[in-house]
Amino acid sequence: SELALASADHSAAIVPLAGGPTQRLRGHTAPVYIAAFTPDKRLVTVAMDDSARIWERDGSSTRVALPGHSDALAGVRIGPDRNLLLGTPPGGAAWLWQLDRPGPPLVLHGHRGSVVAARFSADGQRLLTASTDGSARVWHFADDPAVLRGHDAGIEHASFAPDGRSILTAGMDGTTRLWPRDGRPPVVLRGHREGSSVSAAFSPDGHLLATAASDGLARLWSLASTPPTLLATLPPEPLRGPPLGTLAWGPDARHLALGGDDGTLFLTTLSPEHHPTTVAHPGHTAAIRALAWSPDAVHLATAGDDGTLRLWDLRRNPITSTVLAEAVPSDSPTEPVPSDISRRLPIRSLAFTQGGATLLSAGDDATARVWS
Repeated sequence: SELALASADHSAAIVPLAGGPTQRLRGHTAPVYIAAFTPDKRLVTVAMDDSARIWERDGSSTRVALPGHSDALAGVRIGPDRNLLLGTPPGGAAWLWQLDRPGPPLVLHGHRGSVVAARFSADGQRLLTASTDGSARVWHFADDPAVLRGHDAGIEHASFAPDGRSILTAGMDGTTRLWPRDGRPPVVLRGHREGSSVSAAFSPDGHLLATAASDGLARLWSLASTPPTLLATLPPEPLRGPPLGTLAWGPDARHLALGGDDGTLFLTTLSPEHHPTTVAHPGHTAAIRALAWSPDAVHLATAGDDGTLRLWDLRRNPITSTVLAEAVPSDSPTEPVPSDISRRLPIRSLAFTQGGATLLSAGDDATARVWS
């Protein structure tokens, strides 16, 4: 396994997680702010010099011009066919580049507000964009898009269903909507307070949907019927917890983690009949911003604004957490950090490697850390 790093010193790096020399990649003339592997293990970097570079394993690279405002891209995604780069600049557009044909991007425009989500479908044949104007659009590249309108406020989340047969949007009007691919009217899922910020996620098997919101409630839906069936409200009404800002399904689709703005972790376990049991786990002292499950669903990593990283062991009864006290700095994968060094800045991102033996974290202290 390898870790890709972007740096303000105009370079990128590939760090072997098992140890060994770090490969430094130089060629950009401005800070690099995105580095991402393609499915064929090449590396794509985007920098503030209006360019992207595609790096081969031998360190050679091909420059792709990204005319205009590449320093303002909110993020990039690489298409499943490895040849498309999707970026979202400020404003109501998304940009699409063909990496093997350097030149101006195809501009996907039409939104009246900022584009806050942009995704490829699993087969790479469609693009989904969603905006603060309350609409989403489904693009077949140069064809006119299908416009999905209905939210009364900006959309915050949009994604394709795992089977590709519907599209999910969640907005600040407190609703979640499921849009069938065949163009039928959407199913509107209600229950959160109007004006709530709602996030949503399909279970890995696509059979369930969870929504969580700033109103302190989460709702669990079964997608086995049309319209979907509400299985539970978490916690049961009229109780309400702290605002919920993060959620993540375990890979077994039996566990759902919810992160509260007060630092509480809510862990829901589903029976084979989908009956939920939710337990609150205190530990963090500020909002939880990142959740990551190990591939075997045995461990859950949590991190957030208190600058701490906790690893929860679901095999224990009661479930316990360990505050990780040793880390490996990204520029020296074999040198441990002294245990008295603590992180106080927020941690924003967590990810387990495919085998689950290594955990990666990154935060506002401008470092990436490797935990094993």
